[in-house]
Amino acid sequence: MATNKDRQEQLIQAHEQVNMAAYAKQIIDNPAYQYAMTAIRADKIGKFESSGYKQSDEREELWRQMKTIADFQKALENTMKTGKLAEQNIGKLEKLLKRMLK
Repeated sequence: MATNKDRQEQLIQAHEQVNMAAYAKQIIDNPAYQYAMTAIRADKIGKFESSGYKQSDEREELWRQMKTIADFQKALENTMKTGKLAEQNIGKLEKLLKRMLK
């Protein structure tokens, strides 16, 4: 069974996750970030499409780079999702703590 201290630590962690989600959202919503990501993707796709059929090593490297870009974006999006879930749990944790303290 979770103790009062466990619940307090969970509450602190939930607040940290909410804060991280806010930072991730600021990055994703930032016009400079959006512009840079669009430009980088377009550059990589253009190079990929214009590569010759014998340039498989170059295409593989471009594919890895595009995958890394997508993974970075996904990590930010997952941070936002985790923060939303944590925000929903904060109320529940606070209620549990109040009951435990009575």
